[in-house]
Amino acid sequence: MPSEITIESPTTLATLPQPLDPTNGQTLATNVLGVKHGPSPIKRRKRTEVAVGIDGVGISLYDVQTPRLITSYSLPPQATFTCPPCSVHLGNGSRSSKQRLSYASIISPKPQIAHFRQGSARTSLLTATYNVPSAASPIRYLDVLPRHPSHPESVLSIDVLAVHEDGQIRCLKEDLTKELWATQVSAIVSAGDSGAETRDEICVEHITMTDAATAKEGLLKDREDLQAFLAPFPQEGAEQVRRESSVGKDDLQLRSLPVLVIIGRPSGPESDHEGRMVYVFCIRDRSQSNPSGQS
Repeated sequence: MPSEITIESPTTLATLPQPLDPTNGQTLATNVLGVKHGPSPIKRRKRTEVAVGIDGVGISLYDVQTPRLITSYSLPPQATFTCPPCSVHLGNGSRSSKQRLSYASIISPKPQIAHFRQGSARTSLLTATYNVPSAASPIRYLDVLPRHPSHPESVLSIDVLAVHEDGQIRCLKEDLTKELWATQVSAIVSAGDSGAETRDEICVEHITMTDAATAKEGLLKDREDLQAFLAPFPQEGAEQVRRESSVGKDDLQLRSLPVLVIIGRPSGPESDHEGRMVYVFCIRDRSQSNPSGQS
């Protein structure tokens, strides 16, 4: 029976530079996030932009709708990406306070995370680097965790989340000057199951971030036992939010509660024959009731 679905010819949005090494060089892309806060909890949404990391070249941000090159950040010729870059547009209300923050996990020649900051003046600078411990496995995922401001007029800030190939999760300050916490997927799973033996290390194959409300409506739709762990902690000003919005208080808080989803398999030579596991973690703001930022 012939299919009734046809795929149209693709449209070229932009011509990308070639990696410095045309044989082994990588080109890795991901969506750009927009994060802002106001009278309601923090909103984290995908923008109509993509961030592209090219080995030996750097990071380029493209507007998909126009299409056009928005900006680019150069990296050393020997730099190679270990995962797609992460770029976020922070909105703090006024136009002058808006800024772009971009992060890249690279090897140049040692593993590190590079941080670029671009303000309203359109100038961009490599403002900081974080040296990843040499014994750590490669970083396979970078994302940001918005911090809930203590006051609606406070400047919005973020933390940086890095997930390694072996399941290690590392959280850093926005400017990469300090590691806030680190943990291991296998350790979290073992701690949550008192009757389980220590779990073997895992090999991460896929990572994504969503929010608790979306997870309840999709991935955990029929798992009421797991949905209970997504209950939000009380937040200051929540009653005011409920009065000003037709959406329930809990739903608004769930929309701003990050949920990390990791798919992995046991590491080892025979691991390809073993089943995959899906790990779901709710990440709490370290300024709230759970200071460790994890659950």
